[in-house]
Amino acid sequence: MQEQIDHPKSSSPRKRGSREHNFSQISFSKLRAMDPRFRGDDGFLNSNLFTFLAGALAVLALPPINVLPLMFLSIGWLIHQLANATTWKQAATRGWWFGLGYFVVGLYWVSFALFVDWPKFAWLLPFSIFGLPILMTIYVAAMCALLFWLARKFSNPKLATILFFPFFWLAGEWLRGTVFTGFPWNLIGESFTEWNWLFQGAAIVGVYGLGFLITLACAMWLASYQINSPFWKFACRAKPIGILIVLAAFGFWRVHQIAPTRPLQVRIVQPNTSEEGRWDFARRVNIMNTLLRMTDEPATIAPQLVVWPEAATPFIIAQEPNVRSAIARVLPPGAMLATGSIRRDAATRQIFNSMEFVNARGEITGHYDKSHLVPFGEYMPLAKYWTKYLHIKAVAEFFGDMGSGSGPETQTVGGVRISPLICYEAIFAGEVIAQNPRPQLLVNVTEDGWYGNTIGPHQHLAQARARAVEEGIPLVRAANTGISALVDRFGRVEKSLPYGTQGVLDGEIQIPVTDNTPPSAGGHFWIYLGILMAVHLVFTLWLLNRAKVKT
Repeated sequence: MQEQIDHPKSSSPRKRGSREHNFSQISFSKLRAMDPRFRGDDGFLNSNLFTFLAGALAVLALPPINVLPLMFLSIGWLIHQLANATTWKQAATRGWWFGLGYFVVGLYWVSFALFVDWPKFAWLLPFSIFGLPILMTIYVAAMCALLFWLARKFSNPKLATILFFPFFWLAGEWLRGTVFTGFPWNLIGESFTEWNWLFQGAAIVGVYGLGFLITLACAMWLASYQINSPFWKFACRAKPIGILIVLAAFGFWRVHQIAPTRPLQVRIVQPNTSEEGRWDFARRVNIMNTLLRMTDEPATIAPQLVVWPEAATPFIIAQEPNVRSAIARVLPPGAMLATGSIRRDAATRQIFNSMEFVNARGEITGHYDKSHLVPFGEYMPLAKYWTKYLHIKAVAEFFGDMGSGSGPETQTVGGVRISPLICYEAIFAGEVIAQNPRPQLLVNVTEDGWYGNTIGPHQHLAQARARAVEEGIPLVRAANTGISALVDRFGRVEKSLPYGTQGVLDGEIQIPVTDNTPPSAGGHFWIYLGILMAVHLVFTLWLLNRAKVKT
């Protein structure tokens, strides 16, 4: 029933054709439309600017800042704004501004890659600052518009918007992590990274599931304001607290589970070499000598596995017997080297971004080719059109487009089953291991020097840590400029080298002896997340059809 505003009636009758309004006949909603002071999109708290700032604020909940409550406040604000939208265009606009704030601030570091060859790529700077964030924001805006459309199918669209929001947010995150090879960077579930007990929930429902739980907690709290029933109002407010308690209790229990393991002595080499002039011959020799010298440094316990970063060797080592002999001289007896390297296929002459495995005799025992390539960095989507009509080449071009590997593999290196991950392959949840045989160790090599000492390398490390939690498998991460780290199977950083330093990181990491790791979905988290979603869907439909909970 619309609210009426009473005004004194005029003492004289209104003349025919008079411009005078009878305010007693004007609804409150019409008054809001007539007077700018009442318009929701005119006040600062309801402005697009504030929604943009709310999205930007959510980035502070992610690594390396980690102010977790800001994620709940920001997502809660977005849900509130969508619940009060009056048209699908307004809902899409509010989602657009929130997403733009989130991605412009969260992805600003991508532009730093263009400074490596500034004269050549400076003109791309505006596109990198706003282009990628805009592409990511499209998913958020579309999700908000579709949510508005669905909510209008119910008698209480405001409550429906709130309760259905977690499904649509999850769908938006999954789509941007999948479509056009995907870019699942800064999933909101990663805001739990430094809250280790809460973070363990990723072992069951994945980081996507943690994001669903964050949005679910916000939605249930806001839903309580749309419900008259004291019991269900209390239940909706208790649910967010219950979610956090259950997550923390599971996390506490999980990290105290004991599984049979054995120690592996690891040395990570972080050479901290710049990309400029990397393939000049004199520079290549200098880089190689640095890697050899650092590998040969004395160790308290001789390493069994030495890891060099992505594309660490500035030679195609399969074609350089002298380089392989030099590697053999610095490796301890029985040790293995896992190194990022450019590889050329002998038959097809195709170039690959690879990880190659070299034993103490200087023999290449195997290799892994990167399968998830970086668009515009390692290959050009629709390359013939870009080069033919726009004359644009890849930013990180090396002898043309890179070849792509077949996908996750389990490689046996020095008696250890490892899953190799090159660069941002580690950000794809559920796509980092081959199940048969199941690996004992994740090895991630990367080069984050393109992005400077920004939040980018910290975010990248956080996502690699999430894979360790999801799979229940420890992680060794070697980055050329940092951040290199040893991470246990619970996602905790045991040792690390900071960004921008040259050094060697020696440590012992416990690898599982059997597949009986602490409880984990083992890459099948979508099954458990699907069950969680189904439960909330049944609850949502039931709640929306109960007359007693309508406002």
